Amino acid sequence: MTQETERRVETTDKVKPKPSFSFGDLGLGAGNLNQDLQFIRDLNGKNPRVLPEAFGSLTLTQNGQPLEAGLRNQAGAPELHQRPHDSTRVAGREFTITRDAGGRPVEFTDKGGRWRAKGDGQTFVNVQDQDQPRYRRGVPSIDAAGNFKFKDTDFGVTHTRMKDGRGRQEIESAGGTRYAIETNRDGRPTRLEDERGAWTSSDGVNWKNEKGEVRAGRPSISKEGEYRFSSPENPQSVASKELQAARELQKQINEKHGVTVSPPGTHTSYGPTDQPSLRELTVLERTLSRSPNGSLAGLKIDFLGAGKGDKGGFGSYDANRFQLFQNSRVTPEGWMGLEGTALHELVHHEQMKMGSEFWTGKNPPPEVAEMRRAYGWEYDQKYGNVMLDRFGGRWSPQEDKNHPEHGPQTKWVWVGQGEPPDGQHTRSPKEMAAIAKVPMISRYNDYPYESHAEAVALLRQNPARLAALSPSAYEATRNWDQMQLDRHYGKGTHMRSHDGLIVPNTDENQRQRRQMEEKARHEHLTGHGNGQLFSEEERSARPCCTAHRRK
Repeated sequence: MTQETERRVETTDKVKPKPSFSFGDLGLGAGNLNQDLQFIRDLNGKNPRVLPEAFGSLTLTQNGQPLEAGLRNQAGAPELHQRPHDSTRVAGREFTITRDAGGRPVEFTDKGGRWRAKGDGQTFVNVQDQDQPRYRRGVPSIDAAGNFKFKDTDFGVTHTRMKDGRGRQEIESAGGTRYAIETNRDGRPTRLEDERGAWTSSDGVNWKNEKGEVRAGRPSISKEGEYRFSSPENPQSVASKELQAARELQKQINEKHGVTVSPPGTHTSYGPTDQPSLRELTVLERTLSRSPNGSLAGLKIDFLGAGKGDKGGFGSYDANRFQLFQNSRVTPEGWMGLEGTALHELVHHEQMKMGSEFWTGKNPPPEVAEMRRAYGWEYDQKYGNVMLDRFGGRWSPQEDKNHPEHGPQTKWVWVGQGEPPDGQHTRSPKEMAAIAKVPMISRYNDYPYESHAEAVALLRQNPARLAALSPSAYEATRNWDQMQLDRHYGKGTHMRSHDGLIVPNTDENQRQRRQMEEKARHEHLTGHGNGQLFSEEERSARPCCTAHRRK
């Protein structure tokens, strides 16, 4: 934080700060804002005794929301708040919920560890995980009896840990019936509820209901919201209303687009697939609808969970199949979420049909060669594809050994004749963007086919953003995209609209697009933030997206 940064501490009646203790004693305020944010994250993750008891847990917030969400007060400065805690002890284990000034949960702990809110406020990521992290989507609470509950909003499963150590899971079916299983402290089912009423058991296998009826079987509720009663005589399977809706949309997507969203448990090179949620599938449907009709036939789409996929990666494409890794699933919507990742990988699928998947050879097909030039690339006999700067210099993208991943960690090395004008032989992505002949679309720009995939993906997600970043790249990308529309719908019948949708080619739609383009061109020329790649709000860095790097 700078000296100008506003700070204030909100307290509750239960917790009073010690007047003799200052923020300087915590080490805050000496560095910049990012350093202070990281200091607070690290401090909150340590033993509670490291932080004075009077302060509880600290976070930077604005209007009750964590500063990590990118919020500021009206003066543009972050605010430092104390966060109240709810807590309970369940069979000797502490469960806590940390809330912001508005009462919204920002962090909680349960038997699975510590979970911190991210993005929409209902997604919680496990703080112990670095790559492909575990996440939970829902609402934590502690009731008046001291029971800890978590209502999963993706699949509708309510998990309860009762004060005495017992557990409970329940779902509601599409028909409105509640299915629930209660377990004792050892995890053995002792009670279940279904369409026939309540049943009890002493061994978790033999059941008796209120009417004296008996049956044998093992009940379970999966994390995806499926209730099962395994029985040789009368097995039963019922989906939660959320899971049922997801399955129905998944079927519609497969039929409409000619793709196959893999059923859960499908074997892949990364391991078995997950069941996508309704929210994820809704975003996927919106994304697929922005690709030309018929261009996706035969494509397989895998949703992969925690710990699966390339380290730091968001997605992968290879041979008519692409995977969505856990990193992209944490926040389904937006450029850095499932939406942007899927749009990017779908372009790789279209690239395979252009006569060259690889884009890096000496003599690519004309369509590929034209796209390479459009994004500022040129082929060099010795170094392969190189990026041109505004002064005629050449730069080779090379892996930064200090950051083994591709994409944002690529460094640019001078391979032009003689010395670079300023004597600087190596540049960061930000430095390269400042001198590139064609403005970069994103920092994920280390191969021509990635430049193309990012540009087309952004055209289909936010064309105004692309047009403001680089009018020349926008025009080349729009023209290429129009060729794809002409191939699939008939020449001149459809077009890409001002908001990225595929629409009929009418005078009105043309007018709206021209209006968007004129505004974006003005933003580019005047230095508007929308035309700046590395502005504070820009989130365009996308880690390595492909499992098998193209050569």
